[in-house]
Amino acid sequence: MAIMKGLSFYQKLERIPILKIASVYAIGLFTAPALKLSPVWFQYLQYSLFLLTGITLCCYILKGKVFKYSYLIGYYMLVLLFALWQFWRNDPLYLRNHFSHFELDNYVVEITEEPKAKSGVIRFSAEVIGGYSPGRFIATTGKIMISLKSTAKSQFQFADRIWLEGKMVSVPPPLNPLEFDYKEHLERADIYHQIFLRTDSYTIIEKGTYQSADVTGMALETRRYFLKKCGIILKKRNTSPL
Repeated sequence: MAIMKGLSFYQKLERIPILKIASVYAIGLFTAPALKLSPVWFQYLQYSLFLLTGITLCCYILKGKVFKYSYLIGYYMLVLLFALWQFWRNDPLYLRNHFSHFELDNYVVEITEEPKAKSGVIRFSAEVIGGYSPGRFIATTGKIMISLKSTAKSQFQFADRIWLEGKMVSVPPPLNPLEFDYKEHLERADIYHQIFLRTDSYTIIEKGTYQSADVTGMALETRRYFLKKCGIILKKRNTSPL
């Protein structure tokens, strides 16, 4: 106990390695927005992660007088580069098969959240799993925010597949500094594009089915089950005689 009391604040931090790792990771995330790379340099970043992992592992195995601290330096550099990669990995600029890189006439999307209705407008995010260019279907990736005017919210549900036609556009930035930054809000969910559909520009081609390994689908299905049960109980209670 006397030894622990005699430790400085820095020495106490040295005994918590996970804190140092988290600090380096946080530094990487905070500096990432100012370090947006070109697609070529982003590829080099991915190659560097693999190369640095191998070098760090070798330094750890061969640690001695020469490699005494080399593996620690490599380890923290690896955490820093991993944070940069993770921050930008879903940006359309770096995804070769992102739908925005193709000239497509119409799309097939899969709903990735429960649709929300407000003021006569239904909104939900969806994964663009493919699109049609003249004469062929192209498999793609990327998420989009879909909006349409409708009062029939129940026609859409999680995991539905929809064929749609329209122009997908980038989410615009706020018009003034005090306005809510909807663009940044969507980017946190890896959504960079949006589309507003007309009633004649979409068709539900396949109703969603919940997979046992799909946590989101299971959670929504459980929620619907209990809401239905609660509705039945409340209905019976309201109609029962006093």
